[in-house]
Amino acid sequence: ADEGFLPSLPKDLWSKTCPASVSTLGSDRVSIIIPYYHEEWFRIQMTLRSILRHTDMQRIEEILLVSDGNDQHGIFERELKAMHQKVQVIVNEENKGLIVTKMETAARATAPVLMFL
Repeated sequence: ADEGFLPSLPKDLWSKTCPASVSTLGSDRVSIIIPYYHEEWFRIQMTLRSILRHTDMQRIEEILLVSDGNDQHGIFERELKAMHQKVQVIVNEENKGLIVTKMETAARATAPVLMFL
């Protein structure tokens, strides 16, 4: 569902030294946290498309995108939520800064493993 936006993947992308399945690596679920401020829609869209394309979504509990003080034209809430059912958009009405935004969102995350992008 990349609609031609992402380049084709080479064959045999998976390293021969990696397990055949990520399920052998444990059962921890992951919350992905992505704060954004004054980002172009194209960049946010490509980031999320790449995650959805290259990630085993069974291991992902949620993808938390945090609009940190963007105006209504820079939040993209409807578009982001439409990309996958695990996407949530959190809206900070005012810009809190990267560290505060990450800390507050980490406290809201539900998975035991956090990944910040």
